[in-house]
Amino acid sequence: MNCSTRDGGTHRRHVAKPSRYAEQVIERLGRLPAARAIAVAGILAVIVLALDLASGSKISVSIFYVLPVSVVALRFGYGAGLTAAVLAAATWFATETLSDDDVARLIPLWNGLVRFGFFAMISVLIVTVRNLLRERRDEARVDALTGVANGRGFGELAERELARARRSRCPLSVAYIDLDRFKRLNDTAGHSAGDAALSRLGSAMRDGVRTVDVIGRLGGDEFALLMPETEQSEAQVLVDRLQTALRPVCAEYQIDTSIGVVTFTSTPASVDEALHRADALMYVAKAAGKGAVRFALHPPASASEVVGGDEAAVNVQQ
Repeated sequence: MNCSTRDGGTHRRHVAKPSRYAEQVIERLGRLPAARAIAVAGILAVIVLALDLASGSKISVSIFYVLPVSVVALRFGYGAGLTAAVLAAATWFATETLSDDDVARLIPLWNGLVRFGFFAMISVLIVTVRNLLRERRDEARVDALTGVANGRGFGELAERELARARRSRCPLSVAYIDLDRFKRLNDTAGHSAGDAALSRLGSAMRDGVRTVDVIGRLGGDEFALLMPETEQSEAQVLVDRLQTALRPVCAEYQIDTSIGVVTFTSTPASVDEALHRADALMYVAKAAGKGAVRFALHPPASASEVVGGDEAAVNVQQ
């Protein structure tokens, strides 16, 4: 199998708010393929120009140049948006000059500068709004204490990786990490010490994994790590590296980690299934003693390696 290596029930009906629709439009326009965004902006500009020329000097529709300017700004950012603003203002200036030969030349020139200012302001505002929306979306998916993904963020990122694994038919590994003696830390040293430990652990986790890996905090002292395109032997190396990164913090706060790592040679049906199997294996590790790690394959390599009724071939590492 040839896998490329890369380095990053019931449904309730509801009425979406207009602001939600606006956010969706901004998000979709901002993620258009470059060629498609240029084509959309160009078509809009040609339509506005044709309407402007057809309407003559009595009726102006040039204000609608704000549409192609907005598309360019949303997709390509501040610089391209300002360039589009210049082109829109220049086109408006040209059509106004052509449609009225008697107008003093300084008037359309002044109007052109004012319109450029208008388009430029719209361009800057719309890119700023796009960036703020993206920041808010990202913040809603990050655990504020640890800096890793929260449950929602982890689930969304993991779903993408599962979809990619189905297409590529590459293995992936999922680790479930539970902190041992963390409750005792909270009880004896206080929740401030527990929060400090979690913050330090989150930083160590981010430093101890690859950029393509997905790390998330699922609960108070439970974390999950998804390693794309990772076979069991690679997962062992990566988890060992993660443990090395966590060891100084664990020693300082007198806590340990119990870890269950399942390598899926066929893509699991859902993120929940992957987490369930890794979680079950983590409890096998926890029963073996604090700081233990268990590795497993799914589907299992052989029937003799099925543990506790769960289809997981276990390879022990402590």
